Amino acid sequence: MSDSKSTPELSMTAKLEGLLFVAAEPVSLSQLGTVLALTPAKMKAVLDELDESLVTRGLRIQTHRGRVQLTTAPELAPLIETFLGLDATSKLSPAALEALS
Repeated sequence: MSDSKSTPELSMTAKLEGLLFVAAEPVSLSQLGTVLALTPAKMKAVLDELDESLVTRGLRIQTHRGRVQLTTAPELAPLIETFLGLDATSKLSPAALEALS
C-alpha cells in the first residue's frame, strides 16, 4: 500500500548516516564520495556535519587512516556491557573493544 504523500528528499548528511549504518566495516572516504557523488572536499564537509550532529547522541563517527565507521559513543560502554551481559575485558575481542570505544 503506498502513501499518497511524497517522501521528502533526505539530506546528504542523512544519506551518509544511512550508508555508515549498514556498512559492515570501515569505509573509505573515496568510496563514500563516489556513491554520494561528492568531491573529496564536500565529502569531508558532510562527514564533519554528521559528526557534529552526533555529539549529543549515542553514536559517533570514528575515522582511521582515511576510513570511517559509525560506532557507539564511548561513554555508553558500561551501559552497553550491562545490556549485552558482557564482561568486556574477557569476552570482547580487541577489535570489538576498539569499536566500542
